[in-house]
Amino acid sequence: MPTCRSRFTPNDVDPLFHHVKAGMTVILRSKDEKIIMADVRRVSDHQGTALNPPLFEVMDVHTGEISWISGYQITHVVPAL
Repeated sequence: MPTCRSRFTPNDVDPLFHHVKAGMTVILRSKDEKIIMADVRRVSDHQGTALNPPLFEVMDVHTGEISWISGYQITHVVPAL
């Protein structure tokens, strides 16, 4: 049986959105359960908490659609080359 050898900590210990900054590319799950790759354009000014994560303005790389998402919708950060 495969095991996860990820270097990242579980999201309940260290939420992924704490590491996301403007200019990064992320994978997210939309409210209608679609998987989307998007570029982060802006991060809201307020400090995110576990109960109220920050909002991120993202642009879908395939459609160019710009929207605001919750930090909990981010599932992966795409590493820069």
